[in-house]
Amino acid sequence: MKMTVVGDRVFIRPDPIQQFTDSGLEIVNYHDTSKTGTVVAVGDGPVSKKGVRMPHIVAVGERVVFPPDAGEDLYFEQEQLVAMREDDILAVID
Repeated sequence: MKMTVVGDRVFIRPDPIQQFTDSGLEIVNYHDTSKTGTVVAVGDGPVSKKGVRMPHIVAVGERVVFPPDAGEDLYFEQEQLVAMREDDILAVID
């Protein structure tokens, strides 16, 4: 099965969320922190107000930071992904 991302959408494989510290203490507000992940697919790119297709800022393989409530969770071939607009991405991690 193949999936094609359309428009200004980006699919991200989220990193696992750390719920406990290394010493075993539970992190209470781990749901409210920004998330990180790896871009696995990008669409055609956003369309400008003049109707011109623009290139994406992020590329496949880059690690990014995004808000915890950004995007929609989806599952494709037993893998969890987050689908969101490129505008929702906060930063690219070097």
